[in-house]
Amino acid sequence: QSNIRTISQRTYDHLLELDLSFHQSRKTGQMSRIIDRGTRGADSILRSLVVNIVPTFLELCLVSACCGRALGSNSLQFVVLPPLLMLLSLTKSPFGGLSSGSK
Repeated sequence: QSNIRTISQRTYDHLLELDLSFHQSRKTGQMSRIIDRGTRGADSILRSLVVNIVPTFLELCLVSACCGRALGSNSLQFVVLPPLLMLLSLTKSPFGGLSSGSK
């Protein structure tokens, strides 16, 4: 949250440094909503990274290391990669795949 607070503070500082003509041509409430929306978006992305993506990546690395050590590095590609590719193709991701809303 301190990172989000820092970004918000820097944004407001930048707005205060803009010339008077910029502020006269904009609506104050509109600028506040845009900044708030951007701050919430950045917070959502950071939370997603910390809660979902980083732990999943660490788990994948640990499982791959354990399987590679137990089975040997040559058979790792046949044991770990097919389930991983299947998981990536069937889960909702920004890169495609199935989603709950697709037909």
